[in-house]
Amino acid sequence: MTSTNAAAILSDRYLDDLASSSVFFGEDLLCTENSEPIEYWVHQVEDLECESDKIIHQDGRDVGKTMDLVTDVWHKATTSGKRQ
Repeated sequence: MTSTNAAAILSDRYLDDLASSSVFFGEDLLCTENSEPIEYWVHQVEDLECESDKIIHQDGRDVGKTMDLVTDVWHKATTSGKRQ
């Protein structure tokens, strides 16, 4: 295998990982308002990995609802393959 082929395979694997996991997508590509890497809390990972069409939050303040929503929107917009 040439280095070009290896890079293409790694690139394909990386893109597959990004497309299949909103958590990986967010931790690898998004950052906080302070340009720090995102580190999701356990309940955020559970939320982001949930495959339900409808998720209801009954949370208080400062639990990460906005970060979940931003991650979901960016992930779906960039990996769904549907362009309008």
